[in-house]
Amino acid sequence: MATGVDSESKPVGATDVFDANTPEIFCSVKLSNAPSDTEVLSEWVYIKGELEGVTDHVIDSFPVLTDGTRYIEFSMTRPDNGWPTGEYEMVLYVDGKAKVTLPFTVGGAADSFVTTGPSASLSEATMTLGVDSQSRPLNPTATFSVDTLEIFCSVLLSDAPEGTSLLSEWYYVSGELQDVTDLLIDSVPLMASGTQYVQFSLTIPDNGWPTGEYLLILYIDGVEAVSLPFKVQ
Repeated sequence: MATGVDSESKPVGATDVFDANTPEIFCSVKLSNAPSDTEVLSEWVYIKGELEGVTDHVIDSFPVLTDGTRYIEFSMTRPDNGWPTGEYEMVLYVDGKAKVTLPFTVGGAADSFVTTGPSASLSEATMTLGVDSQSRPLNPTATFSVDTLEIFCSVLLSDAPEGTSLLSEWYYVSGELQDVTDLLIDSVPLMASGTQYVQFSLTIPDNGWPTGEYLLILYIDGVEAVSLPFKVQ
């Protein structure tokens, strides 16, 4: 999920949190080794939120016939009255079979980040396989393999005064470890200021990542700012 794509349909501005006034919401996906006339279908679903009595509503679906190995994109433009705030989901199907489910949220401008003091904010939090020299995300994903050497999160800190405190909490929610739920794996503090991308990461355990559902929570000056689910499979 992203705010845009480049000329090769690769994601630009990867995020799973959008503002109600976002002009267009994109999904970029890499298709590999597809035979001729492979159908990839995107189904956009409004799960729940400000629209009372509306749940699990299919907004629209878009099919694409393609082949080979390439990035392809899907997008939806902003409704006339803006995106209803709430939880959404996009499901990608390949030849009629559900392959990927991508949750994302839409909030008002005040819901897209958390502010502390007069101006500091966190935004653009992205789970990713790596970061560049400026801590911006490379290869964003919310699904990691058991042998991923290091799992990263990139987040944009804006207008932070000197001494702003950031904290990441990494949780194992559920999965192959029987009777283990909501386990705090580690917490990583960071002091930062100004406007910059910052990164948090966790290295692979000795025996590899247990498969299952995980959660990363980011705090700014002690206030929960972002909750990022991800999985290992």
